[in-house]
Amino acid sequence: MSDALGQPRHAGTVDDVHQVLRLHGDIRRAQIVNDLRLQSLLEVRAEKGDRLNVEDIVTAFLAPLRKLQLSGDTGWKNYCALVAYINTSSVWGKELMHRNFDPLISHYIKAFRLALPEADPKQLYWCYHYLSGALTLTMANTGRIDRLSDGLCSSSDFQTAYNLMIPFVVAGFERICSGD
Repeated sequence: MSDALGQPRHAGTVDDVHQVLRLHGDIRRAQIVNDLRLQSLLEVRAEKGDRLNVEDIVTAFLAPLRKLQLSGDTGWKNYCALVAYINTSSVWGKELMHRNFDPLISHYIKAFRLALPEADPKQLYWCYHYLSGALTLTMANTGRIDRLSDGLCSSSDFQTAYNLMIPFVVAGFERICSGD
């Protein structure tokens, strides 16, 4: 890879990936996802007020991506796969995910704290970590579950994936962060 002046650059740096993302408009997509997720959270908070619960928050968090993945748009499919790759990369994940998503995630962490006031903050962050991992694997659409299940399940069946992910994640948050 070379820079704008044609000088060689070292492949695999955060700046390389960030440059590629900018060139392909994926930073714009990150902002779209963030805006949709924030709107989703604000709507559920306005509707539920003090009755906001973990399922409301998880659903608000996942619903925008479910909709985008179900749209069939190739650009969103590729974007989701790229974010999944970056999120699991020890080279690029820490900085790019922080830069593009952490400000939004802080709103969700605050919502989880409201819904789970007795939760140990450390456990709350671990639960978010597991939510992010389940989401990342779903976004990657790798086909692994297809092979593992001998075709019984399909990694492109996003409707089922999200419908099952929501109660699975909610149960984890509630069990681990119940304050008991």
